[in-house]
Amino acid sequence: MSTKNDARERQKQVLRKNIVTGGKAPVQPTKKTAPPIDWRKFIAAIAAMVMIGVAIFLFFSFRTYKGFRELWKIEAVTGDTTVVSGFQTGILYAARDGGIYYDQNGEKVWSIPYEMSHPKIVANENYALIYDLQGQDFMICNIAGQEGSGKTEMPITKGDISDQGVVVMVLEEKTASYISYYQKNGQKLDVDIRAPLSTYGYPCDIAVSPDGQQLMVSFYYILDENGKNDTDNIGIGKTKVVFFDFDTGKELPDRVIGAFGDFADTNTMIPDVQYISSDRAVAIGDNRITFFNTKDSKIRISKIKDLNFESGMISVFYNKSNIGVITKEEDRKKLTIYTMAGRKASSMDVTFEYENAFFQGKNVVFYNDTECAVQTWRGRTLFQGGFDGMIQRILPTQTDKTYYIILNDKVQKIHLK
Repeated sequence: MSTKNDARERQKQVLRKNIVTGGKAPVQPTKKTAPPIDWRKFIAAIAAMVMIGVAIFLFFSFRTYKGFRELWKIEAVTGDTTVVSGFQTGILYAARDGGIYYDQNGEKVWSIPYEMSHPKIVANENYALIYDLQGQDFMICNIAGQEGSGKTEMPITKGDISDQGVVVMVLEEKTASYISYYQKNGQKLDVDIRAPLSTYGYPCDIAVSPDGQQLMVSFYYILDENGKNDTDNIGIGKTKVVFFDFDTGKELPDRVIGAFGDFADTNTMIPDVQYISSDRAVAIGDNRITFFNTKDSKIRISKIKDLNFESGMISVFYNKSNIGVITKEEDRKKLTIYTMAGRKASSMDVTFEYENAFFQGKNVVFYNDTECAVQTWRGRTLFQGGFDGMIQRILPTQTDKTYYIILNDKVQKIHLK
C-alpha cells in the first residue's frame, strides 16, 4: 500500500515540475558583470555638454542683430492730428474722421467713423478711449469695436479710462475745472468734482484706478506774495497731488482720501500721474518721483519713497514693473532703472541721440525720427538702424525683438534678425 502511495506521490511531483518548467529543468539566471567605466570618455562627454551649454549661453547673451524682417505693412498716413497706440495685441489708429483697429497680423478688425479735430487715445488691457482734445466728443472701444460714445457739456482737457471701462474726463471753464465720470456705454454718472482754480489750482494730469473707484490728480497752483492761491497774478508755482475715492470717500469732504502738498517745498511740477496697479501709483515730476502705496487705500494712502533729482530729469519712461530715468551727469547722459518700490535695478550710459524710449522686457528701445537702437539694461547694443521713412513712433509687441514701426506713410511690424 505504501508503495502505491509513494509512486502516486512521485507522479504528482513530476506533474508539478512539468507545469512549472515545461518539462525542462529550471534555468538558473546568470549574473551579468557590468563593463568597467571608461572615465576618460565619461569626462570628455561631460566637458562637451558643458561647452555646448556655454556656447548657447554666449550666443544668446552676446548676439547682435544686423537687420530686420518685415512681417506685414499697411498704408496709413500719420501726422500732427493722427495718433497711434498699442491696444490688446494690435494697434489702434485714430485720425480726424475715424478710428481703426488692426490685429497682430495687420488685419483690420473694425473701424469707427467720427469727426474730431484733435483725437487722443488712452488705452489699457481691456478698453480704449478716443476723445477730442478741447472738443466735446468721445468714443469708448473694446476688442470687438465701439462700446459707447458721448458728448460732454464743456471742452475736454484730459481723459482716462479704467480697466473696467469707467471714463474720467477733466472739463474746463473759466473759473473752475470739472472732473466727470461716465459709464462704458458713454452715459454720464452722477459723480462730479468741481475744482475751482482759486482753491485747487489747475489739474495737470489725472489717473483713474484699475477698478474705477479712485482718482489721482496733480494740481498746479500759484501763490502770491502773501502765500495765497492767486490765479490772476504772477507768483510762485506749486504742485499738490490729491486722491479722491467715490466709494469709501462718500462721507468725506470732497471725497478726498489723501492729499500731498510737500511737492511745493521743492518747487516740483507734476505733469504725469499714473496707477501702475491696484496697489501702486506714481507721481512723476520735473525733479522728483514719488511712489504711493494704494493697497490699503480704504484706510489711507501712504508714500513709499521719494526719488529726488536736484539737476532735473531729461526723460522718464515706465511699464508695470520698472521706471527708467535719464539724467545728465557732467558731459554724459545716464539711464537709471528702478523698481516700482523705488529700488535701483540697473544703470547705463546713454550715447544714442534719442527722442523717445521705452521698455520691452529686459531691453530698452531708443529712437528718433530716423533710426532706433535696442540695448540691454547694461548698455550693450543689440541693434541699431533706420527705416524707409520718417519715424513717428515705435511700439513694443508681446513678442521679444518684435515692434510696430509707425512711419509717416505706413505702419510696419518687424522682427529683428
